[in-house]
Amino acid sequence: MKKIIIIIVIIVLILIIIFVHDRKSINEGFTGTIYTINYCDERDHCDEMITIGKKIPNSIKQYKSRDAAIKDFNNKKMYYKHIIKNDIVKESYVEFIIDNNEISLKGADPDYYEHNKNVLLRTFDSNNCIIRDTNIHCSAYGIYANTFQNGYVEVGYSYWNCYVSEKGNSLCSFGK
Repeated sequence: MKKIIIIIVIIVLILIIIFVHDRKSINEGFTGTIYTINYCDERDHCDEMITIGKKIPNSIKQYKSRDAAIKDFNNKKMYYKHIIKNDIVKESYVEFIIDNNEISLKGADPDYYEHNKNVLLRTFDSNNCIIRDTNIHCSAYGIYANTFQNGYVEVGYSYWNCYVSEKGNSLCSFGK
């Protein structure tokens, strides 16, 4: 009888541990990197925006790799990278590819302006950039990129532009 009670207690403890672990996993949510290409096109098809501090809307397709996002965006060499913690977007980047090099501009972070500016100067060469008081604009290789002191970043390629606003909203659009 004693052995049966000990076995029952052990089983109950195991079930409690499993339940608590599963419950903790449910509450924590996803943490990691997600790639997206949410956009508005010339047919007025618009995905929702992704906003730092919120969950990615279910209607927006998410990718595990940049290559999958690029492929699904008709091989345009730009996409978004989002850093997620417990299902909440913590950071957003507009990224693009030039000569097989991944270029990353962090959006909605005014403290990152100098870093973004230096990335553009190295990527495009200063001869292809216009530096103003509050922003820098660079253009070459059929692509352009901007970064502003307020945290706004933007990349444009083949009539498309993708941006992360100073408020943390991300969306690509056609025809700018």
